[in-house]
Amino acid sequence: MAHLILFEHRNFRGAHKHVFAAEANLAASEDNFFNDRTSSIVILEGTWTFYRDVNFGNQIGPTLVPGFYP
Repeated sequence: MAHLILFEHRNFRGAHKHVFAAEANLAASEDNFFNDRTSSIVILEGTWTFYRDVNFGNQIGPTLVPGFYP
């Protein structure tokens, strides 16, 4: 199982979103808020890789494991 929480602002503040599986496009029309707005992350389960572009293009940063990323 995988689970992470994206936060709008640094230090886990502002709007947040729970994610349980890979999402190829955080700018999709039904949920476009977190594209280019995520500033901090809590990973509860799983390992996660993040990408600059939709459809998993251009990996950004290392793959992250459970922990707090302010």
